[in-house]
Amino acid sequence: MRHATYRDNQRLALQLVEPDSGFFIASATINLPEASLEFDETAIRSWAENEGLREVLVAARIVAPPHRYVAAGYLAEVPICCLLGR
Repeated sequence: MRHATYRDNQRLALQLVEPDSGFFIASATINLPEASLEFDETAIRSWAENEGLREVLVAARIVAPPHRYVAAGYLAEVPICCLLGR
């Protein structure tokens, strides 16, 4: 897991990378510029190829369970989680 920030607004981004090579595997988060987020909050991508990823991140204690959801475009609910241990 790599912590990064989105270029346009410096919000928290989480990327899954291969541990040995650093090869990018997937983005665990989505940037929602219109959503009001605290500095330690991030929107988790939990649909399509990322289905089940939120549960893995929570079980690994990377993020806390979602404490709220926001609407975003065609997505009815995007889970908002706090990063743990930052």
